[in-house]
Amino acid sequence: MVTKKSVFVSVSPITSLKDGAYQQATAHSKIRDFASYAIDNIAGFPESIGDDARADLNAGYQLKFSENNPAKSYSVINSHYVTRTAEHDDKIEKIELSVAYVMSFTSQEFGKLKNDNPELHGLVKSLRDSVGTYCSNRRLDLIRMGKTIIAEREGKTKTRTANKDFDESITALFESLDTKLKSAKSRGDVTADETRFKKAKIAFLAIWRPNA
Repeated sequence: MVTKKSVFVSVSPITSLKDGAYQQATAHSKIRDFASYAIDNIAGFPESIGDDARADLNAGYQLKFSENNPAKSYSVINSHYVTRTAEHDDKIEKIELSVAYVMSFTSQEFGKLKNDNPELHGLVKSLRDSVGTYCSNRRLDLIRMGKTIIAEREGKTKTRTANKDFDESITALFESLDTKLKSAKSRGDVTADETRFKKAKIAFLAIWRPNA
């Protein structure tokens, strides 16, 4: 399987806090612009992403990942994969481990590789996992921004819930514990002693609210 070597594209170096802040703001604007585009061009976004759209997004994310992570060359020596160096002549079999290469395996081919060539499978899996995590994180970034934009378009603003006074917090705590107790008991948790909990609750409230 022959693949082209990835070309690394350097990121603009940060020269100062001011310059870094400017670049951060620029990146944020680009994410926002793309999220707006996605809202208008992906049916159901940001709540859902169809298979075709997901494939297109992954293709773009993988391209950027490959720019940041150029292909690595390995020499095949005695059926083992060794990082290729200048000492390895052209007669030694080599393999380019690139994003395009590791992502070209179908699920069936990848599974078969584990049996046929476990060592190569380990190398491929490591890079595939890294690519998958990167794509997932970038997609989540886009979804979060999409939800923010939708909320703004609908006139929704985040409002801070007023802080409860301490007595209200006590009530909420026991309500939460009541629910957790029932859940734990249904799971067979032997420490979920309903009788003991009720006695402890009554004893506590008798002191906390003596006139209730």
